[in-house]
Amino acid sequence: MITTITILLFVALSGSYDPLSLQSLYLNVVTDGQYVFSGTGFLVEHDSRIYLVTNQHVFTGIEFFNNTPLAPDSSKPVELHLWFHGPLPGEWIVGVESLYNEDVSPRWITHRYENADAAVLPLENIPHGALIHTLSLSQAETDLTVMPGITLYIIGFPYGRASTGKMPIWKTAHLASEYDLDVEGARAFLVDATTREGMSGAPVVLRSFECSSGENVSTRFMGIYSAQYLDAEIGIVWRPEIITEILQSIR
Repeated sequence: MITTITILLFVALSGSYDPLSLQSLYLNVVTDGQYVFSGTGFLVEHDSRIYLVTNQHVFTGIEFFNNTPLAPDSSKPVELHLWFHGPLPGEWIVGVESLYNEDVSPRWITHRYENADAAVLPLENIPHGALIHTLSLSQAETDLTVMPGITLYIIGFPYGRASTGKMPIWKTAHLASEYDLDVEGARAFLVDATTREGMSGAPVVLRSFECSSGENVSTRFMGIYSAQYLDAEIGIVWRPEIITEILQSIR
């Protein structure tokens, strides 16, 4: 039976928050009631329905690039626990989504024609009281200059850690390749960043500030973080059109 859990900080959060801090969600992958690993995701709306966007490997439990199990015992993920913001500041409500249909077919949806480390899950059990903060994919069209070396932000949960409660951590990255050039045939680009496990599925953005007070902030959605070459501290980010095409394929 699908259940929800509400957790309230003793010291309530106050003040105004960056919308992206509300859009990046903490995920727990669970098998037989046991925690397996954590990840990051974000919500989008398509055809009046809410979808979770994250990496394909978060759903499968299998590393995308080397095909090895993420769990030490090779167990397969069964459920996904999503930490939604609640109606009160500092409150989170945990929703539970099954990853498989009754016929054991996967509920998540991947790209029809391309093997990419991105997938979406239609949400069926949004808990009562949960606030839905969706990321607009149209932000991928924001007119901001993109060139190697610019500063980007990866907003997620390294090693499952959060800043306060389940608010994400903003990690700085720098664009390490030409944005429009594919990486080894994949519609992805590289970032120079010290990313860690648990950030899989995090949104990656470019920000422009017209004044020091933060007014007139422009945001360009750059893609979804996927993995890192640990020996080089180089991360891989899939471009936004992958997500858009997955959603457009849904009937």
